[in-house]
Amino acid sequence: MQIQIIVSGYEVSGKVSSDQTPVEGVTLVLLGSAAVPGIKNCQPGKPEGFIPPANSPPLTLCHQSSDKTGIFRFSNLTPGKYSIIPVYK
Repeated sequence: MQIQIIVSGYEVSGKVSSDQTPVEGVTLVLLGSAAVPGIKNCQPGKPEGFIPPANSPPLTLCHQSSDKTGIFRFSNLTPGKYSIIPVYK
């Protein structure tokens, strides 16, 4: 018997907190050095008014917000170099 497993991508997740209290509604912007089609749980492009920091990867891939428990998750990522920038207003 042969079993085939297909890995469509990797997941990067984390939790936003302040003094161990979860923070909801923090925008997390995913930057990368190459385009990545099919990223899940993520709105394409950059949020309004976002300016990437100097020396960050060149492409703004997508963004999302932390949930009520402070959790965020970027799914279906290919191997590569990424930066996640938090934005809270």
